[in-house]
Amino acid sequence: MKNFYRPFLAFLIVINLLAISPSARGGDGVLAVVNGEKLTASDYRRFLLKIDPAMTGDTVDGRLLNKAIEEKIIVQEASKRGIKVSGAEVERSIKEFLEENHVSEADFEKRIKERGMSTEEYRKWLREDIIVIAKIIDIDVDGKVVVDDNEMRAYYESNRQQYRKGPETMRVKAIFMKVGSNASPVEVTYVKLKAIRILSELEKGEAFDRLAGLYSEDPSKKYDGTFGEFKKGDLVPALDRRLSEMKEGETSGPVWTMEGVYILKLVKRQNGDFVPFETVKDDIRNLLVKKERDQRYAEWVKVLWEKSVIEIKSH
Repeated sequence: MKNFYRPFLAFLIVINLLAISPSARGGDGVLAVVNGEKLTASDYRRFLLKIDPAMTGDTVDGRLLNKAIEEKIIVQEASKRGIKVSGAEVERSIKEFLEENHVSEADFEKRIKERGMSTEEYRKWLREDIIVIAKIIDIDVDGKVVVDDNEMRAYYESNRQQYRKGPETMRVKAIFMKVGSNASPVEVTYVKLKAIRILSELEKGEAFDRLAGLYSEDPSKKYDGTFGEFKKGDLVPALDRRLSEMKEGETSGPVWTMEGVYILKLVKRQNGDFVPFETVKDDIRNLLVKKERDQRYAEWVKVLWEKSVIEIKSH
């Protein structure tokens, strides 16, 4: 089996080492018949132990029962196709798990016996109910998942903003004309006409810097109208929104704010640095593999359900 599936096996081994008990294996009420094979209350409770050891199984959750049925369908499909697991594979999985989690064989056997199982029963259960599932999924789903460099590169380019190291910044110049909160209609009209005159001079080729020195009422007029360097969100919404729409070197029309009117020039837009593709390549591969794997698994299981005969008993 691929290493891709190892965390799943380790999780299930941990859960069952800690949680299997005689009571969890008891009960013989039939909850469903799957392709002629009974799924009992004890089967359901054992399935719950893999999900959450705290679940008792005293009541039956329809959604979880469907997942237990799904698992049985998968095991049946593996059996039908003659997919088997050797004793060597079981032993190798247990050995790898014990080494990775620093558990001794003696402690392993002790824990199993404390839960009412012999080591042989545990190995049989592991072979039939876990590794077989992993093996058929590895063949039918995981083994068909392929993600190449072109797909990873395309994802990186399409989602480039996710890999930005620094924020976008904008270097801005401005001509500001103040309009008081209690300005009269005459004063407002005067400012509008002044803005129109400035824009007309800009269209004729006059330098923004010179006009800022002549007309701006902001201290930045002393510095050729250099307003500052800003990140998105630093300025009031009206200015921020207008600058986000502008191209580098472009001059805006009048932008009205509570303080007055601005004519803006976007001098430079600095997009910020991006994390290199090679740095995030493995993360992108894992993301795309999971996405394709989940999709293939859902389609595969849907086919298995459609060709199965399932009878749900009242419970």
